[in-house]
Amino acid sequence: MSTVDRQPDGAEMNNRLQPRMILFDIDAMIVDPVPGGEDPSEQRPLLAIIAHALAARDGIPYSHARAMVETFADDLVWWDYPDFIAAFNLDPTLVWPAIRTWHRANLFVHDDAVACVEALAEAGYPMAIVSNNPVVGCLLKLERAGLGTLGGTPHFSRLFGSNILRGQKSAPAFWQRCLCHLDVPAMDLLMVGDHPHEDCEVPRSQGVGHFALINRSGAAGVTREGPVMQLSDLRLLPGLLLAFNRSTVEGTGQRAPIHP
Repeated sequence: MSTVDRQPDGAEMNNRLQPRMILFDIDAMIVDPVPGGEDPSEQRPLLAIIAHALAARDGIPYSHARAMVETFADDLVWWDYPDFIAAFNLDPTLVWPAIRTWHRANLFVHDDAVACVEALAEAGYPMAIVSNNPVVGCLLKLERAGLGTLGGTPHFSRLFGSNILRGQKSAPAFWQRCLCHLDVPAMDLLMVGDHPHEDCEVPRSQGVGHFALINRSGAAGVTREGPVMQLSDLRLLPGLLLAFNRSTVEGTGQRAPIHP
């Protein structure tokens, strides 16, 4: 494995490192829980908000409302948050502000990830989200990071959430379904995440070609082994990709492709 203390120029990078689309994870990548901010015993805190709204409206005990919400979630399996609002006929103008308040209080934003996304978007790279969250859960977290709203995101053309792909990233079938949505060859995708198994090993087994893993507690700079880079700061990534494109232009006289 080679360790790079500076940004390597294009000649040092894999000649195939010209991703036609970049896939981004969200959790531990763009946002993370505020230390000590969340009740560790609460596994699904947003369902608690929905249950509180149901209990308050119907005048029933919270425990009863929570059981109703959990039963609905278990029956539907691949749900998203609007499913609960519709199923229990809740007032969205009351529920969404409470959910947004929870995100502001309990999640912090990784500034390096926001800067990376904005730089890659400015450079013209098509990007998509691949997440274990449902789609609206993705939008809520992107909204917390200033990269979107409940109405959508200008930075990511697709949101591949758990309710769309009916699974989690740890399952090969999740990635098989994801790749079927794209008209980009798997080898031309770059997956940016934090989890070595879910964000690298599993998608690599399905043909995804390139990986950038964030390790903010690791050694400063970039380490690289084959198609896998590890970065201490995501602000390094745009420079690595753009340096490669410049080198390709200078070395061959041809413009390196960015758009699919």
